[in-house]
Amino acid sequence: MGREFRPNTIVVVEDEEDIRALAATLFEEADLKVREFERADAAWTHIEKNPEQIAILFTDVNTPGSMDGLTLGQRVSQRFPWIRVIVTSGKALPSEAAGDVTFLPKPWLPLDLLMAAEDGRPRDARHA
Repeated sequence: MGREFRPNTIVVVEDEEDIRALAATLFEEADLKVREFERADAAWTHIEKNPEQIAILFTDVNTPGSMDGLTLGQRVSQRFPWIRVIVTSGKALPSEAAGDVTFLPKPWLPLDLLMAAEDGRPRDARHA
């Protein structure tokens, strides 16, 4: 038998500090717990260690480091299907990015971000 869990954290991955801070503040004001990362590879390390805590991944496509945000989103969707993925970019997403991710084009409005997160609130899930 698995144990039930309720993920309660949004991971925000954005290399532009002001945009990352804005997103984090919006989520926190909506009473959501936030973990911020500049780099997708650092976020992946955190998510791998704490997958049961994560409800939503909000990531920019273009991030510094060994992994971009799109790759991060695809890995998270495949390995941890209960985590909702919201990807943002100022450019169109490549066609291979279609699938289990929500795309939020930049520049986004605060309400658009919160609505995307609301649509992405945690699903009921079981964890072995």
